[in-house]
Amino acid sequence: MPTPPELPTPTVTPATALERFERLRDQYRMGIIDLPAFTSALEVYQFPDEQGVLWTIGATSGSWYRWNGAGWEAGHPPAQLRLPPMPLELAPDAARPALAAGPAPQTGSREKRCSACGTWSIGKKFCTSCGTRLG
Repeated sequence: MPTPPELPTPTVTPATALERFERLRDQYRMGIIDLPAFTSALEVYQFPDEQGVLWTIGATSGSWYRWNGAGWEAGHPPAQLRLPPMPLELAPDAARPALAAGPAPQTGSREKRCSACGTWSIGKKFCTSCGTRLG
């Protein structure tokens, strides 16, 4: 069979990308993932636009930056960004078992284990991994 002349390119809005990034950053802040895993995941948060300009979210600021060919500069991304290919180790199904284990809670802490996926959440009303309401 011949290859189709065009294949759909998955896209994401900057707001959706930022929302997903915030969930990832919450997992790092709560100790669910460690610094090497967080840093590795940040590599996935680089999105090309229609012209091929690369955009990313600042790890601490949550602001958008564009690659100007020599360095990152603050900017406002276009309405749609292309999704980069996701490495297998960062794919949602592959990552969920590693995130579900999480750290053991401290005695007397505000940590709760999600009944749906087993992830530990600190002081949250909803699970940061799957979104289930915590009891």
